Amino acid sequence: MNKKLSKIALGLGVLLFSAPNAHALLGFGLKGGMGLSKLSYQLNGNSIATNTSFQTGFLLGGSATFDVGPVGVMADILWARRGFDSLDGTQQARGNYLHIPVQAKLSIIPMLFVSGGMYYSRALGDTLSLSDSNGNALGNTTYAGAALSKNDFGLVAGLGVSVPAGVTSITAEIRFNFGLSDLNTGLNSSRANHLDFLVGATF
Repeated sequence: MNKKLSKIALGLGVLLFSAPNAHALLGFGLKGGMGLSKLSYQLNGNSIATNTSFQTGFLLGGSATFDVGPVGVMADILWARRGFDSLDGTQQARGNYLHIPVQAKLSIIPMLFVSGGMYYSRALGDTLSLSDSNGNALGNTTYAGAALSKNDFGLVAGLGVSVPAGVTSITAEIRFNFGLSDLNTGLNSSRANHLDFLVGATF
């Protein structure tokens, strides 16, 4: 069975890359931007009314794309600074994360594309900086102290434009990340939502 599947995959690959007008392009680039993050809290599977709001952060890193005609795959490795409100909205916690989204991409018209896939995030280090609702520093804590998991995965979907500029392409994207992991290790459950705005250059 494995040999048959391997032959089928190889045959599809040959057909794809030998198809008329198919143009394969591998690219690498840099990407960065702003992210808005918040936690959605639940108790026994039901949403809890909270005073939480989106907190601003930043993203920066590298990207790789592989395109064959209008379809492709793109993967990023990004440093992300994320912030979250506590359940009552009186405190904010901020930490650094390694954020890795992998998406399929489809160009629907020239220069405009949609994307979708999965992401994985892992906290870098064990320190969270705390502040009150006015932004005044309250010191640091650990992920265990804040009852937060250091790992997160979920779905990501986006819309973007890619504009050729000589030997490079300039991209701009908006992405929504919907967390599937329960990040709260205490009595309540919580899931992360991120809205990311990214610009980049692919070579």
